[in-house]
Amino acid sequence: MYNEAGLVLVGEVTGRDGEVEVPPGGPTATARAYSFDVEDVLKSTPDRDIAPGDTVRIAAMADGCSPDVEFDDGDQLEVDGRVIFFGREQHGTWMTLTPFQGVLAFPDGSQLPFEATASPWKSHRGSTMLPWLSGSGPGMCSSG
Repeated sequence: MYNEAGLVLVGEVTGRDGEVEVPPGGPTATARAYSFDVEDVLKSTPDRDIAPGDTVRIAAMADGCSPDVEFDDGDQLEVDGRVIFFGREQHGTWMTLTPFQGVLAFPDGSQLPFEATASPWKSHRGSTMLPWLSGSGPGMCSSG
C-alpha cells in the first residue's frame, strides 16, 4: 500500500465530515468523509503541505461494485485509535486506495510494518518522500 499511495499519514480519525460522490456528480459510489488528526507524514506528493498537527479531510471509498451495499465489508475509517492512512487524491479529496485497502491499525509503540524507501522528492520538513505511483484507481471493482 505504501508504494501505491500518494499520501501516507499516521494519526487518528476524529469524526465524520459528510460524504463525497466519486466521481463528482457520477453514479459510481459515495464515500464517507472524515476528519483526521495528523501525527506524522510518512509520504506526500511534492505539491501538498500537510504537517503533523494538521487536521485533514479523508474519505473511505465505498465498493461501487456491490449493488445497494456501499460498504459491504465495513467502512475502514470507522476505527478507534491510531492508524496509518494510505490515500490517493480523487477529485480533490484524499481517499483510501480502494474500498478494501487504505487503513492499518498502528497502536502507540508499534514499528512500521513496511520500509519507507528514499527518492528525490522532499517534503517541507526535509524528509524523503516517494512520488505517487499510479495504478488502478479507487472504485475499481475487486475480483475477489
